[in-house]
Amino acid sequence: MVEPNVLEAFHMMWDKFPEPVLLINNHREIQALNERARKSGLAVGSKCSSIGAPELHTRQCCRADEMLASGQPQQLLKKNPADKWSVAHWVPVLGHPDLYVHFNAVLPENCQPDASALPC
Repeated sequence: MVEPNVLEAFHMMWDKFPEPVLLINNHREIQALNERARKSGLAVGSKCSSIGAPELHTRQCCRADEMLASGQPQQLLKKNPADKWSVAHWVPVLGHPDLYVHFNAVLPENCQPDASALPC
C-alpha cells in the first residue's frame, strides 16, 4: 500500500496535468491516477499493461524495467494511438524505489520529428 503522503504529493503535482499520469508500483499495478486518467476510465489496481495495444508494452517500447533497475528516469519518443508524437516518461519516486510515475507528453504539431529510425 502506498503511504498517504506519497498519494497526496502525487495528486498535488499531477492532477491538473493535461495528459493521463499514473503512479505505478514495481508489480506494474496502478496505485494512483491523475484527473485526466480517471476521466479516461483507467482504474487503480489494474495493470498498466492492460492499457492500449500489447505491442506498446514490449521491452522495445516500455522503459519501466530499465528505470526500476537503474533508478534513473527514462524517456522514449514514439507515436501514440491517435497518431501524434509524444515523449513517454518513466520517473522514479524519490525514496520509494518500488514506485514510479508514468506519462506521455504529446508534442505540438510544429515539433514533429522524423520517424525513420524510431522503435515505436
